[in-house]
Amino acid sequence: MPEQTFDFETTLQYSSPARGGWSIVRMAMQVPQSYQLFVGPSACMRHIMLSSMELKIDDRISWLFIKESDIVSGSYEQLILRNVDEMLGQMNPRPRVFMIFVTCIDNLLGTDHDVFLKPLNEKYPETQSMVCFMNPITGDGPAPPAVTIQDTMYSLLEKSGQKERAVNFIGNNLAVEENNELVLWLKEHGIRSNHISNYETFDDFMQMGKSMLNIVVTPLALYAAKQMKLKKGIDYLYLPVSYTFDEIENGIREVCGKFEIEPPQLETERQKAQEALLKAAVKLDGRPVCIDYAATYRPFGMARLLLEHGICVDTIYASECLPVEREDLRWLMKYKKEVRITQPEHYTMPGHVQKNEDYLCIGFEAAYFTGSPHVVPLAADGEQYGFAGVRLLAERMQRECDHSYDLEKLVKDSGLVV
Repeated sequence: MPEQTFDFETTLQYSSPARGGWSIVRMAMQVPQSYQLFVGPSACMRHIMLSSMELKIDDRISWLFIKESDIVSGSYEQLILRNVDEMLGQMNPRPRVFMIFVTCIDNLLGTDHDVFLKPLNEKYPETQSMVCFMNPITGDGPAPPAVTIQDTMYSLLEKSGQKERAVNFIGNNLAVEENNELVLWLKEHGIRSNHISNYETFDDFMQMGKSMLNIVVTPLALYAAKQMKLKKGIDYLYLPVSYTFDEIENGIREVCGKFEIEPPQLETERQKAQEALLKAAVKLDGRPVCIDYAATYRPFGMARLLLEHGICVDTIYASECLPVEREDLRWLMKYKKEVRITQPEHYTMPGHVQKNEDYLCIGFEAAYFTGSPHVVPLAADGEQYGFAGVRLLAERMQRECDHSYDLEKLVKDSGLVV
């Protein structure tokens, strides 16, 4: 009998009012003492401007609007050079990094970036001017903006001949919590855990270049990790956020193997995670749960974990299944056929908004389509990682099932780009 699969359909896409995540601006802002200039047509800039103002980071970003005449006249590169030169000349203190974001037009023009980068870096050697890409036309290719910005950010690190006993967690927007079992075990053995959000100065950020190992937490940073191994000499392990206990344990053993230390005994951590999930199941008492792909990179793995611990999962909103998730999807299709899988970007979705106010929704889009005010406000797995991350998820579910949100206000307060 052939194995059941779910066919994700490629269609004209719908974008719900709750769709979003960390913008490229917000990701790049994690580089300390950096400044951004977005260059492009005004229509491309509007939502970047609005989201920057909502996040209160508009003091670290400017916009250069280009007109059709700037493009056809061939003055595009010189326009960027003149404006960045004027800005850097007036800044005091000057940023350590000046990021020039270009849009899809740049791809179509075939811009020679050295025309403005070379004179800027020669005139202002204390500021590293660089080009970053916000070009949605590459979104379906191997190097979409969210991937290239990770590579750009970490390309700033200098190669160090002397490595320190430290690990970098990369790709995750928020640092893994300090009570994480892997972080604690590494600390006990004198191994420091780094995340880009830990640093306030550019010089301190450079410490990440001295680490022995990168732990790649999300798929977005895998290309950056490969480039860092090639150019900076930093080894990496691809250990994405997981909701499978055996996978979590195996990942911890791999990290310990790299540092030649004994792995920890994890029976207690596993038991704590199971107990937290069972408490959540008792608290929910059969209430249906919905999960969306923007809340977690592992919606199928998360659903399987919850189902295996007595929590009712009703719907998974997902636009694709990552390779690392295929086994969990097969398990769901075989053993939990009642769980619905829905593509939130499908063109028919505007007619499928419901009013199921008793549901608990993990993620903003799940809440929008379900019509429930009970939301676990999670994006890209947040700080969740390992057994500690599973406990945190279970605790959040228990807390939020009794809480009601105004979804529109919640989305706005979260700083998501929609």
